[in-house]
Amino acid sequence: MALMISVLILILIVELINSAIKTTVDRIGSDDDALSKHAKDLGSSAVLVLLINVPLVWCLIIFI
Repeated sequence: MALMISVLILILIVELINSAIKTTVDRIGSDDDALSKHAKDLGSSAVLVLLINVPLVWCLIIFI
């Protein structure tokens, strides 16, 4: 049960880090830069990977 809750809390943590990355990149430069886009994409990808991982963890805990 604790693992299920900790995975949900991890979503919030990764989303906050993603928001911090996006805010920092937007604050530093307003022009479109390839590295800025790459940093934002990597932050969003981290959230996506975690969101895919959550149902897998829940299913493993519930059904095994």
